[in-house]
Amino acid sequence: MDERQNNAIDFLLYSYFGITSDSEKEELSNAALEKAYFDATQQGAFNTLVPKEKRESVSTAHDNALKILKDQLENCTFKEYDEWHHTTCMAVCDKYDEQRLNCFTYGNAQKWVNMTMKYLYLFDSLGLGNSPIIFDDGMAQCLHVPVDSFIIESVWDKNVELPLIKKKLLKDEKKGKYNNEKVTAWSKWNNTTYQNFQKSLREALKDGSEPIPIAWEGPAWIEQAKKRKKDKEKE
Repeated sequence: MDERQNNAIDFLLYSYFGITSDSEKEELSNAALEKAYFDATQQGAFNTLVPKEKRESVSTAHDNALKILKDQLENCTFKEYDEWHHTTCMAVCDKYDEQRLNCFTYGNAQKWVNMTMKYLYLFDSLGLGNSPIIFDDGMAQCLHVPVDSFIIESVWDKNVELPLIKKKLLKDEKKGKYNNEKVTAWSKWNNTTYQNFQKSLREALKDGSEPIPIAWEGPAWIEQAKKRKKDKEKE
């Protein structure tokens, strides 16, 4: 990578994460974890649901969950990744339950864990020398797809299990055209709903041009982001 490319990557990394290509391993992990937390809790997914008097409890739960996540990253094993992922999500949820923050769900936890892993995967893909985790193809194949409304819309016409709201479907209970009111929001998902989604998504992608879920997710997310931007411009 020449100096021009390195400067460009550093600018983008610092603008988005507050890091550069020569940041230390711990800095990269912290940046991924904090940005992922924002992804998992903003835009009505959690923070706006918390009463003002519970703000201190949110801070305590966040700090305790963050310690769990840092420890879990140190012990991440791709040989038993699904089990590691579930254990990690449950441990994060427990820290919020301890503070009686029941509006924090498994759906929030999966987003925090999955976006952290996605960002670490991107850091490694950029060739950052201090990347906390080195991903080969086998490791990348284990990663889960972070679930949000963009991804739900991306799989709407695929044979992927979604928590549909029957009373919102067509009269013959067919899905019809995508509408976010027809499916339970990702931030409300429980463990069973999440696991069923990931399993069926893997099956649906097996025979496609991009069978590795995390490699499929990026282009699929961008496609939906572009589509929604165009739709908004037409309004």
